[in-house]
Amino acid sequence: GVMRVSVGVTREWQVETKMRKLPKPVPGEGGNTITETVDEIISRGKLIVAIDTTTPPYGFLDENLKPAGFDIEIAQRMGEALKVPVEFVTVTSPGRIPSLLTKQVDAVVSIFSITAERAKQIMYSAPYANTFLAVYGPKQLAVKSAAEVTKLKTSVAKGTTEDLMLTEANPNADIMRTEDNATAVQASWVNGRRHSF
Repeated sequence: GVMRVSVGVTREWQVETKMRKLPKPVPGEGGNTITETVDEIISRGKLIVAIDTTTPPYGFLDENLKPAGFDIEIAQRMGEALKVPVEFVTVTSPGRIPSLLTKQVDAVVSIFSITAERAKQIMYSAPYANTFLAVYGPKQLAVKSAAEVTKLKTSVAKGTTEDLMLTEANPNADIMRTEDNATAVQASWVNGRRHSF
C-alpha cells in the first residue's frame, strides 16, 4: 500500500508553531537543552533532528560517512528556514518516537509514515513524500497476498509501518524483527536466514 511520509514533532511544538506559546526548556541528555518551541530553537542556535541512516535513499551514510539522503535534505531545509544549523542524532526505527517524547531531539525526519496509533503520541508535518509497502524476495516466491506470507520467514525493522501492517494483516507470519532496515535486509538476502523482507 501507499503510505504518506511526514516529519514527526511533539504535540507541544506543533501547537506552539501555530499559537506561539512558549513552554520552559527541558534539560536533555548530554548537556543539551531540548526545547519545543521555534523561538527557543532559534535562541539555542541549533535544530536537533533524529534521522535513520539505514533507509536509502531517504537516509544513509555517504562515502565520507556523513548523513545524506532525502530526509537529511529536508532537515537541512528546516534549519535553513529557522536560520540555525542542524545537529543530527542517529536513531533506529523503534527509537524515533521515544527520542521525541524524552526530548532528546526537536524533530524526527526519518521516513515517518503517518498512522493513527502514532498520532496519539506525536504530531506530524504536512506529508512530503509517498512511499510504498511491499514484500521483497526471490522471484520464485511470487507472494500475492498477506496470507501467503505465513509460509515464509520474513524480516522487518521493528516498530516500522511494515512491521505493524504485516502483523495486522497476518498475525501468524514468521517475522524476525531487527533494530533497523539494514539488518533486516542482511538477514533476508545476504545471510539467507529469511525468505523475504
